Amino acid sequence: MPAKKKDLKQADQKDLIIKFELIDSLYTEKKPIKLSVEFINKGEQELSLGDKDQIENPILALNFFDKDGKELNTVPPPTPKNRLEDQKILGRGEKYQIIYTLNIFSPALSKGRYRAQMKRFPSKELWFEIKP
Repeated sequence: MPAKKKDLKQADQKDLIIKFELIDSLYTEKKPIKLSVEFINKGEQELSLGDKDQIENPILALNFFDKDGKELNTVPPPTPKNRLEDQKILGRGEKYQIIYTLNIFSPALSKGRYRAQMKRFPSKELWFEIKP
């Protein structure tokens, strides 16, 4: 009998490992920031991460703040599809990685210190600095 799928809300936090990291260490006003998130299902059942748009699009998946904690605005987000076939399911032991390229600010971020955090999942804060 196949293992039952768990909704993430029902899953134990230990079932889902999230690695949220900067890809590069140096960013400039002309070089876009790249972040990586990897979801790892350590549980015995499938996990639903929810709608793919909500996790794959950085505008919908991440929050951004300046060094003083003020939330940054991005370009307007797309309308999520929220279709059943667009759900991301992680099988037992499966890994799923997303690379975000942050060319989503208008105007582009100027030099300074910023942080990013996942919206829907517990994650560490990633601090990054843009140099001239």
